[in-house]
Amino acid sequence: MRISDILKSARDPLIAWSSGHQGTAEISHSIIHLFGVLSLKPGGFRVCVHWNSQNKRGLFEEASMVDEEFWVALSFGKSLSIDKASSWTDGDGNGEPWFDLVEQAREVIRAITFDPTTTESVVDYLGAYPLTQIAEGFLVDGMYLKFTLGNLMTPPAP
Repeated sequence: MRISDILKSARDPLIAWSSGHQGTAEISHSIIHLFGVLSLKPGGFRVCVHWNSQNKRGLFEEASMVDEEFWVALSFGKSLSIDKASSWTDGDGNGEPWFDLVEQAREVIRAITFDPTTTESVVDYLGAYPLTQIAEGFLVDGMYLKFTLGNLMTPPAP
């Protein structure tokens, strides 16, 4: 499966899910673009799917597969509440707690099934991390989720 198709397959269900939370979802092409996308709507909910790397699988490229690593970044803008932590556990305004939204996004991605003739059928969830781990100093409330998907080294022609 082509990287572009993997990214669209991850983005599309996130568009539907995030719109139910007054948010948007799109794809980024670089870390700079990722933060640009997330900062377009300060104070709003945004999701960004980002391809991060392609890694050799195993010592001998097991089954001609590579691991496509991609991230799903979630930004909640800049919280205006005095107690910043409360929005993560109690919600902000009429919204759900941000930790709940992170977990929901994780499950949206984990529910996607891929074509087993070109990829593994499900993603491997690797964890959730604060956005500050990839860009220290950005004033953005958010997390990113890390996933890998086994993919054939030579995708079939379209």
